[in-house]
Amino acid sequence: MFIYLIINIIIFLLTGSGQDNTFLANANISFQTLEVIEKAESHRECYEESKNNDLYKTYLNDNTKHDDLSTNSWHIYQHDNPISVNTVINYHGKGLSNFGKVVAVGTGIRKNDGIVPTEADYGFVANVIDKDTISIENYNNTDKDVKTTLIYVEKSDGNHTNKFSDYELISGYSKCDNGFGYITVTFSTGKELSIGVLKFDEELYVCNIEDYAINSEALVQYRKRITEKMQKLGITPENSTNTNYIYYPIVAQANEKDDVPYWLDMAEKLTEDSWTNAHKVMVFYNYIRENIAYDQWIISQGEQTRWKIYNSYDGSQYISHIKVGVCQDVSHILAIMCRNEGIPAVVVANGNHMWTMVYLYNRWVTYDITNDMIHYAYNKDPAVWTDKDNKNNYIHIEKINSIEDIRFIGIGNYEDMKAYGVLSN
Repeated sequence: MFIYLIINIIIFLLTGSGQDNTFLANANISFQTLEVIEKAESHRECYEESKNNDLYKTYLNDNTKHDDLSTNSWHIYQHDNPISVNTVINYHGKGLSNFGKVVAVGTGIRKNDGIVPTEADYGFVANVIDKDTISIENYNNTDKDVKTTLIYVEKSDGNHTNKFSDYELISGYSKCDNGFGYITVTFSTGKELSIGVLKFDEELYVCNIEDYAINSEALVQYRKRITEKMQKLGITPENSTNTNYIYYPIVAQANEKDDVPYWLDMAEKLTEDSWTNAHKVMVFYNYIRENIAYDQWIISQGEQTRWKIYNSYDGSQYISHIKVGVCQDVSHILAIMCRNEGIPAVVVANGNHMWTMVYLYNRWVTYDITNDMIHYAYNKDPAVWTDKDNKNNYIHIEKINSIEDIRFIGIGNYEDMKAYGVLSN
């Protein structure tokens, strides 16, 4: 059982009068800050603690009875607590999480691309239709000829393996006891992707499956703790879609430019209205990885931005023009483009790093594009790039970042906005 520390925090409320208050009302809380006074335990500490409490035993705070995963098709399982998106079931070391009425799984076209609990290049989406039926629909967001070949379903009447094309309704779950079974789809690439179907108190849920429950538990706890901080700041999915009053990389003054309109326009060019939100986020993710390089040179100069070094605020040294940047840049680009499509998104920063969180499937999903970037700029000339050998996609989606010393959650250049009286505290 994880033992969690009590985190003492001070929230810097955004206050002020006159124009500042009007900004706050219209900005939908475009940025707020959070300072951690007593540092929370790191993910590493959580991991080591949970290892010492036996990874392969159920450590949820409930009474469970279950069968042997290796001998039954439909796995009998009794759960004493209500099922929510933050429920984790540790079943013989496997982790079931992200419970809801819809769930997605995906992977990339490359052999070693990661498997993620969201849309990617290809995969499938599972929807609960009613108390008896699940729909399975595949998707292919690439120009490659990726097809589904087989679908494997576990139910109480046995295992079923059938040919599968694009869409299928799977019925008969109302006859199952409380418990869960897998649905696995095989693709022409040779990859297999799986989700879980849980029956609990006559309701059906779909969920993601992790090979190791310790990973599921740690990810859910990470998400819960960040969500708690958001709640204390008044940040919700509903007020995290506004594109007005976002100032990045600066609050532009006379003869200066802001980069936000460029990325809002780019989001329009890259997407189609008929796409799902998760598909749009995947397109933004891939665009950033393929068209922007990590600016290692600026880091070597002890600075975070080229426009500060060159004292240039006309846009010529912004990431939209030179196509190189660091974590604060790429995380903001993703958040800004998501918001243009009405997809809730914020950036989160601790003392060393910044990443994006996007609201999909009734939960906040972590996208750390910085650690997935494939191009690097080591020279003063931003046009000179070096590519890393491993270009695998979808490795740092839904991966945990340290929430020690969280400095802010929101969007925009907070320091600049504060300095120019857009925000005050």
